[in-house]
Amino acid sequence: MLKCDTLVFVPGLMGTHLMWEIQEEALKDHMNVIVANTRKDTSIADMATRLLDTVQGNFAICGLSMGGYVALEVLAQASERVSHYALLDTNAHADSEEAKSKREQGIKLSEEGKFEDVVNAFLPTILGERARTDDTILKMLRKQCDDTGMQGFIRQQKAIMGRKNHLDLLAEHSQPSLILCGKEDMLTPPHLHYEMVERLPNSDFQLLGDCGHISSMERPNAVLSALINLMHRT
Repeated sequence: MLKCDTLVFVPGLMGTHLMWEIQEEALKDHMNVIVANTRKDTSIADMATRLLDTVQGNFAICGLSMGGYVALEVLAQASERVSHYALLDTNAHADSEEAKSKREQGIKLSEEGKFEDVVNAFLPTILGERARTDDTILKMLRKQCDDTGMQGFIRQQKAIMGRKNHLDLLAEHSQPSLILCGKEDMLTPPHLHYEMVERLPNSDFQLLGDCGHISSMERPNAVLSALINLMHRT
């Protein structure tokens, strides 16, 4: 029996509900499943506040990449409402200066009318070797980028650049948690997840082979299984 009634999915950069399509379809008949809107705000804190204002009562939360930043901020703002949490392919640190510079370059190119070029350069960096040639995954990712659009992308990049370091926050929260990472994740590699696991008092860690940064789409059934196991824990 699942130990929570509501699960909130939080997508990564330029992600939509399609990032969680397999998991949502499998779980929706057993619990209330919500996909957070992360396309309207220019700060991670505001994304978290919007989520908390939208969702009623207590809930489990699962965030991937940028969604993990939002999940951590939700813990910072209202941990008493979170029953379980999963952090997938993410990073508890603030953005580095190098990363900020790359994001600013992507914003500049987008504003110069080269958003499609930015997307084309972005997609290979987020996928593992197998998924880079998977037409179904690539098509779904491009649709999400198109649906988010240039302005949504810029808002999200600005939010990511301004995020807080929440690494030390983790030790304060004893809710059942899951840390999961693709073995081929180049953007948030496994060592960043080991840092989080070391600080968590009640966590399960999974490293998925044949998987890059978008684990929910590259290894959807493995992610689903890990989430079900998480939500059975107390």
